[in-house]
This record gives sequence, structure tokens and C-alpha cells, in this order.
Amino acid sequence: MGLPIEQTELPQAYPLSELLEHIRQLVKSTYDGTYWIVAEVIELSHSRVGHYYFTLGEMQDGKVVAKVQGNLWAGVARSVMSEFERITGGKIEKGMQLMLQVRVEFTPLYGLSLTILGINAEYTLGNLERLKRLAIERLQTEGVFDMNRLLSLPILPLRLAVISSDTAAGWGDFCRHIEQSGISHLLRIKLFPCIMQGAQTTPSILAALDSIYDEREDFDALLVLRGGGSRLDLSAFDDYELCAHLAQMPLPVLTGIGHERDESVADLIAHTRLKTPTALAEFIVRRVEEALTRLFDVKEGIKTLLSERREEAQEILDHTLLHLRQSLYSLTLNETRRLHRLSTALSIPLRSLSHRSETRLHSLVGSFARTAHRLLSNEKSQLATKQNRLTLSVHERLSSGNYETDRCRDRLTTQLQALRPRQTQLLEHLEAVAKTYDPTHIMRRGFLPVMAEGAPLLSVNQLSHATTLTVVLPDGKATAEVKDILPEE
Repeated sequence: MGLPIEQTELPQAYPLSELLEHIRQLVKSTYDGTYWIVAEVIELSHSRVGHYYFTLGEMQDGKVVAKVQGNLWAGVARSVMSEFERITGGKIEKGMQLMLQVRVEFTPLYGLSLTILGINAEYTLGNLERLKRLAIERLQTEGVFDMNRLLSLPILPLRLAVISSDTAAGWGDFCRHIEQSGISHLLRIKLFPCIMQGAQTTPSILAALDSIYDEREDFDALLVLRGGGSRLDLSAFDDYELCAHLAQMPLPVLTGIGHERDESVADLIAHTRLKTPTALAEFIVRRVEEALTRLFDVKEGIKTLLSERREEAQEILDHTLLHLRQSLYSLTLNETRRLHRLSTALSIPLRSLSHRSETRLHSLVGSFARTAHRLLSNEKSQLATKQNRLTLSVHERLSSGNYETDRCRDRLTTQLQALRPRQTQLLEHLEAVAKTYDPTHIMRRGFLPVMAEGAPLLSVNQLSHATTLTVVLPDGKATAEVKDILPEE
């Protein structure tokens, strides 16, 4: 036979339903009234018949430290939800902190839950205001509250980054106003679509801000657009994290959020706050138009100044040409007179030299004749010899006098011939200078005036496809139509 089996006594055990029923009775007897609690909506859903199912929780340092199921039954849900929406202007959404009136329930099948009997909407509004004040104080303490207002908004804000919902009425109003303004072709607007209502508003806008920061060199300003809504709808624009990012953006932030009565933290930290998206569009249009008006005024002033300078230059040129002509005439006249005086001055010595030579010749002939007559009586042959010698001497002296006269005349002729080319060359140079500054000569080199609608063409900004151009040529005018306008990049 084998060893006897030792019998072990088992502990007393209860059915689960009995234990849970005991707990239910205990809960019912202990928590038999209603209680006000503060909890955050972690999850929210509803059924077709009108029941709402909440997952309520409490967060500490970003972690859930308590969680329970809350049920708002259809019988009271209609009145509770309507009252909440009437007071706050919005619906209950995930992530919202609520003050709820509840009754503690425990059933063996579903466990612990809270039956919601009411929701204090005033607490929700007050909590939003409290969170708004805390966000403002924190931004001021960290020194970023006024940071964006220190940036300079360009005089011509043409490149705009826009944060809005692509289906929102505010975005549509903004676009329509820009299109009707007549300056839409000057603006480069890029929309960064975002969710603008509900729990995903802040994460969606933060993601868009990251994208805009990466492209910050391509924009002059950042616009945040959101049409009107309730305090709950606009509560995301009081969020500290969102407003801290907006305040520290390297672009001027312009807001058009809600209605005139609404003022969010995003409005307070923005560089410029407008009442509505339409008002923001009007601000952009007015700023661009004013800047363009100033630029056009400057342009007209420059045109007037250039016209005056051109007239002054033309007067100077005309005066210079007149002066050159007068100088050339005076120079030519003076040189002609000088040449005449020189010729006259030279002719007198020449005539005097010739006269003196002839006088001297006659004197010598007479002397020789007298000598010959005196010697004739002494020796006839000797007289003939001396007469021949004297005759030869006379011829030599005559040849010498004629040679000297011819040499003076040749030197004077050479000087006069050398002087004339130099004077002619100077005159031709001055005429070439005058010809170079002749407008007709400039036009023949290819520099032709072009007129647009009767005014000198100075910029492509004067052109349109309906503009008729007039080209001024040396021998007439020609018209042309604008086919392409290609501004220089």
C-alpha cells in the first residue's frame, strides 16, 4: 500500500459577483450624494441615441495620475450640452478642463464610473481667462512678450506667409479683398494650411511655423488669419507655447483673429494687430498703395529733375557750340589778320632791300663809269682791262643781291605754308567736336529716343500690352506695339 495522501484545507472563497456586489453596496452607502470635480477630457465620444462617453483624467507634469469613465446620459445630455454651448459659445472638446457635477456609480459588470449630471460652463470660461493671464505673465517674465514688435515691417510687404484654414471664411474674405484691390499681381502670398479649431489647433500651427521659419528669407511678414468664434474656439491663440513661438519669429507677425471685441494673447504679442481678416487685408493694401504712391512721386520728381537737367545740358551744349563757332570765327579772323599783317610787315623790308640794292647798284655803276672816264685818258688798253674787271665785279654784286632777296622770299613763303595747315587742322578738330555732340549724329549711332504715350520711356513699369511706342529717327518717326515685357531680375 502506498503512503496516505495528506488532505489540505482550502481558504474560504467568494464568487466575484458577490464581492463586487459588496463593493457596490459600500460605494452606494458611502458616496450616496453628488460631487463637483475638476478633470480634463482625455477622450470623448457619443452614440446615436444621444449618450456621451467621457474619459476623464488628471494630469501632473504631462502624465496621467488619475483616470475614470464618465457617462452623460441622453436624458440630461441635451440640456447640459445646450447650456454649456450657450454660455461658452463652443462645444466640449478633447483636452478641455471641466468642472462637472457627478454621482459615483459602481456595477459588478462595468466597474467604477461617474454619471455626469451637470457641467459648470462659467468655470470653463474662468479657467480660460486664468490660463490667458498665466501665459501673458510667463511671456513677460521670459522677456519675449514685446520681442516681435521690435522688428521692422517693410514699407512694401509684398511677400506674405499666411497661417489659416484653406476652407475658413476668414481666408476667403482676405483673398477677395486682395483681389478687388487691384494690387494682387504685386503680392506673393503663400498659404500654410492649418487646423484652426479644436485640440489640434496648437500642434498644427506650430508645425506650420517650423516650415515658415525654414523659408523665412522668402517672406516679408507672417499673417495669422482666423474668422470670428467663441472664446473656446479662439482659446488656442491664448496658448503659451503657440504665442511664445509667434513672439520669437524673425518675421513681423500680423494678426486678424476673431471679431473686434476679441483680444487673444497672440494679438497682444503680435507686431500689428488688426480686428478681422478683412481689416488685415485692407491694412496690407493701404500700406502697399501708400508706398507705391511715394515711389511714383519720387519717380515723377526724378523725371522732372532729369528733364530740367537735360534742358540745362542742352542749353550748355548750345552755348558751347555757339561759343565754339564764335571762337573759330574769331580765331580764323585773327589769324587772317595776323597773316595779312605779317605779309605786309615782310613786304616792306623786301621792297626796302630791293630799293637799297638798286640804289647801291646805280651808285656803283656811276662810280665805275666816272673812274673809267678818268682812266680812259691815260691808257686805253688798261682802261679796257679795268672796265672788263669792273663789269665782272658789278655782275657778281648784282647776282649776290638777287640771291639774298630770293632767299628771304622763300623763307617767308615756307613759314606761311607751314602756318596754314596747323590752323586748318585746329579748325577741323573743333568742327569734329561740335559734330560729335550733335543730337542727329548721336541718333545715327543707334541711340534713339523712345516715347511711350508721349512721354520718354525710362522703365518697363510704364509699359503694358496696350502701350504704343514712338521711336524718333534722324529722318522721321516710327510706331511700335509692345509684345513682351521682361523686367530685369
